[in-house]
Amino acid sequence: MLYEEITSKLDFRVVLRYSDNHPSEQFSERFSIGLPLAVRVDGDNLRGYYYVPNSDISREKRIFLQKFGARKIDDVHTISFKSESFSVLNVFKDFLLVPSLVFDTFTLKNGKHFLTMRFHVSDLKSLSDTVIKFVSDYEGGKIEYLGDNSYHGPAFSSRWSLPDLFGARINISIRCNNDITNEHNLPPGTTIEPRFHYTAGIDEALFYFPPHSSWTAPEGFVKVSEEPLIYKGTWKSPLALYFPAPEASRVPLYTTFCGYKVAEDSLECEAILPEWKLSIFLRRLREVEAQDNRVTFRINNIIRPRDDLLQT
Repeated sequence: MLYEEITSKLDFRVVLRYSDNHPSEQFSERFSIGLPLAVRVDGDNLRGYYYVPNSDISREKRIFLQKFGARKIDDVHTISFKSESFSVLNVFKDFLLVPSLVFDTFTLKNGKHFLTMRFHVSDLKSLSDTVIKFVSDYEGGKIEYLGDNSYHGPAFSSRWSLPDLFGARINISIRCNNDITNEHNLPPGTTIEPRFHYTAGIDEALFYFPPHSSWTAPEGFVKVSEEPLIYKGTWKSPLALYFPAPEASRVPLYTTFCGYKVAEDSLECEAILPEWKLSIFLRRLREVEAQDNRVTFRINNIIRPRDDLLQT
């Protein structure tokens, strides 16, 4: 499966914990709930978005949501905060400077925030310096884990994982303008992982090449590893192109994971979605095809992820 293939490419993982009695943490602790958090980057400005499924909103929760100015979009309520009122968002700026870093999940669980990231061993010094700065600058900052990406251990991610985020795995083939599906003339078999798995306003990705690949990197690309061959560079993912954030809300389309693989005449995409996002995602596929006859989506499969996905 594409998820396992891509998430095993980077050899190190780091998990950070943070808490500072932010209103969102009070909300999470008060109701003993976990929420995903997406960060949207607009130049030097950052904004965080929490997602609260409509099916999980009691009368008491609704009062709290109104207090935070929550907005209902499709099947979810969103709460947003600017970095000025939530300083830990600024840590993303520091971690974005680590070339091979990919942001896996940012979750709020029982009053604590957990940020999970993967990176290549060549960036271990840069990453460790950034982690030390994080712990020094933020009193509530802690290191949960820093080490081998292949280590899972007993209930490895139970403290920060949210099972609801792994509701459905969907694999689709995309056929459209070649400038979109393969704008960099990547060889077949190349896998692509956006640095954010949701539409975050950052058009950057890691490119993992098959063995013995011959490829000329465009200007601005950074080589992360010689063997296996890995580059970081700009890339406008079809997900970001066809599922843009509504201008009125700027709320990112949330996916727990999204990765791509180059085929001879198409682009394979695999996404892992929260349960509450699946119907919206499928509806958007249909809308895009109806609006643009140059684009074709073929659904290869939709399955419920195994429990061990929560360990990866």
